[in-house]
Amino acid sequence: MGSDVRALVNRGVYGTKNLALYGYTGNNPIIFRDPDGLAPTKVHGEMAFASATDIRVGFSEAAAREVAFANMSVDMPGQITMKGDEPPQTHPIRAIFTAGFWKSLFDDPAHATGDIHSMPVSSARVDDLVNKAVDAAMNGDIKGARSLLGQATHTAEDQPFHRGIGVIQHLILTILDKLTFGLFDLDPDKVTEEKRKAAVAGDISKVFTPFSERLRERAPSPEDADRLEKAVKGKGQD
Repeated sequence: MGSDVRALVNRGVYGTKNLALYGYTGNNPIIFRDPDGLAPTKVHGEMAFASATDIRVGFSEAAAREVAFANMSVDMPGQITMKGDEPPQTHPIRAIFTAGFWKSLFDDPAHATGDIHSMPVSSARVDDLVNKAVDAAMNGDIKGARSLLGQATHTAEDQPFHRGIGVIQHLILTILDKLTFGLFDLDPDKVTEEKRKAAVAGDISKVFTPFSERLRERAPSPEDADRLEKAVKGKGQD
């Protein structure tokens, strides 16, 4: 994800709290987590930023931060802030007192929960959001396209974690894991390098690549497609 520490939404390995047992949740596994999910909200943003700035995708850092902002807002609607060149910040304590947070908790399609193992419902959501992002770009709504792509990456990232598991089942497994001190590795919330890599790869293959392909299919000319894609990626004028 590069050597610029500021670019890491959660400061990656440069944040000492991330090296502790519960470091991936800022030492608070209850608050700093995906409402019904696996990756904590800040890690979601970190993965979205990493995939958007991947050399195969090519977003500018500023545009990638917008993608990460929209991604994280799926968990905490209205409770993510971003100032200047700083990465998006969560406000989890405020979030749990909002209706949006609890509505998100049971939004199965958004979090790849409550589905069968192949996750057709969440996959359809990703596909729909990518199509809407293409529509937005075609209509000149560049920031809207980035927001829709960010929402799509959130769901794509949840898939290798949730795998269609039900919300209640997930919560039960999490509690059982805590009660057994993690001896049986029951907690689906565990963030592993394998899951991180799968999530970033999913962002690229399910969100960013289809966006580019569909934009080229629908644009009046290859030149128009290039211009719009550069704008969405922050390589042109918004």
